[in-house]
Amino acid sequence: MIYNFYELHPIINGNEVYKNPKKKPRIVATVDTRNQGFIEYMEENFYHGLCWDKEFMGNMELDNYYYAVPDSGYGCYVFSPHLGFSFWDIAEHDDRVAIAVELEMDRDKMYI
Repeated sequence: MIYNFYELHPIINGNEVYKNPKKKPRIVATVDTRNQGFIEYMEENFYHGLCWDKEFMGNMELDNYYYAVPDSGYGCYVFSPHLGFSFWDIAEHDDRVAIAVELEMDRDKMYI
């Protein structure tokens, strides 16, 4: 499966999330996990002491959050690059809301 890593800029006002009309979503990286799940792919390819990978993470900023969204389906993840161990995990509720709003995805299929 192909995952695009997005830089998103939703507008959050209290409990409301809005699409940002001034900053469009931007793809900063793409990975093709082929037959692997996202977590397994990331652990195999980026789980080592200093995992900054300029080829993959070159368009990202350290310590920011990015959203890994598949080209088909709704299994989304969050990713944060660091010079040490980078962080990736399943997108929680607030992250799924931001992804659905900014990328105009089906809210029911995102389980929100």
